[in-house]
Amino acid sequence: MTVVEVLVAAAILLFAATALLSLAIGAMTAARAAQERANVLNATASYMESIRGRSYSSIGTGVSSNPTGNVGVTTRTVAGAYTIDMTPTIQWVDDTAIPGTKDYKSVRVNARASLTLGGGEVMTYTVESIVSSVGVQ
Repeated sequence: MTVVEVLVAAAILLFAATALLSLAIGAMTAARAAQERANVLNATASYMESIRGRSYSSIGTGVSSNPTGNVGVTTRTVAGAYTIDMTPTIQWVDDTAIPGTKDYKSVRVNARASLTLGGGEVMTYTVESIVSSVGVQ
């Protein structure tokens, strides 16, 4: 084997190794991004469940809101590398199949997550639920 053949073989091997390394780095980056999205979505879902776990009469965003309650306007938390601002919107739902009005409460949580250190991707999620005073949810 000549020196030229060895150099060509080494160049081909180096090219293949570089391509495989690039694929591995891309896969690790995608896996990390998926984990961060899952962290943000889990934090948002947990916040929704904390609202659903309250007494029915306390599910509202304030004393002057309609419906009244003590959920609050915006909650900030950190999940992974993201700071998440979660804003609930709570409204009455009138089901025409049930006599009267204000049969259920519709709860929507809008979450906006941004990198804690600034810059980069901003994620937004919306989680919705219907809450009933009789436990049918």
